[in-house]
Amino acid sequence: MVINYYSDKFSLMRTWKRVPLLGPRIATFSRKYFFSAAIISMALLSAYFWSGFPFDNICELDSENEDSSNVFQQQANQYNGDWEIKIKGSDEVAQVTVDANDMKYIFCRQDFFRYYDNERSFPFVASNQPEGLEWMTSDQETVTNIWGVISVIVIGGILVRLILYWFEDWQTYVNGGYEPCGEDQNKPFSKEENISGYFPQVSSDVYPHPLLAARIENNSQLLDWEDHEKPYSFYDLTRDANFLLRGKNIGEHVMFSRVAHYPPPESEPNEEPTPDEAGQLTAI
Repeated sequence: MVINYYSDKFSLMRTWKRVPLLGPRIATFSRKYFFSAAIISMALLSAYFWSGFPFDNICELDSENEDSSNVFQQQANQYNGDWEIKIKGSDEVAQVTVDANDMKYIFCRQDFFRYYDNERSFPFVASNQPEGLEWMTSDQETVTNIWGVISVIVIGGILVRLILYWFEDWQTYVNGGYEPCGEDQNKPFSKEENISGYFPQVSSDVYPHPLLAARIENNSQLLDWEDHEKPYSFYDLTRDANFLLRGKNIGEHVMFSRVAHYPPPESEPNEEPTPDEAGQLTAI
């Protein structure tokens, strides 16, 4: 217990820091762009894998097609006849007979991603198979056509949505996009019990609280932290500057800002305060 106490005390006073105020921007950016890219990839690759099955780059030639103009059939017919095939690794020789009615196969590219530039490959549908080298079955063509159309619709819809996102971001950049949340509680800022105003501060690994890079004066109520052992003036860097620059014609007002708080008069709580009296923070 003693070790835990002192280790936690040291961490709390010397090493631990506040959680950074990131907000939802990272999650929003991920939802807009990374999630959209993942959906596009899923739709594209689903259609692609359906179209390329069985991925062996071998197509069957119709043996009943005797059209002499079919260059693929002519190439396959060159192997008709009797052949002697020497078995690799032995002296045996096998006799093979290729008949004109035998099923013949020829190389065909079943990968739409590897098509040549002059060949149409997208969308991944059955009609984009090379003429004479079709490899898809009838059922595969049906499923491939469905996935190909779906992929085009999904990609088009997401691209349109991204364009709308960019247009909204452009409008926000030009016109501003601040939208206040909540309702007016009719409670002045100066009446707030837990005020956390902007005050220039410098984090330090030596001190348990940040150093104040502005004159503190009577604005301690603007800070959201308190040292129960030392006053705020202990962390005031303007006092150090006055001490170090003593005798020189350089004042602390040259290097440090001034933070001022103008609360409304206590005697007129229902009256609208003037701009100079409004509960605001002013950095000069």
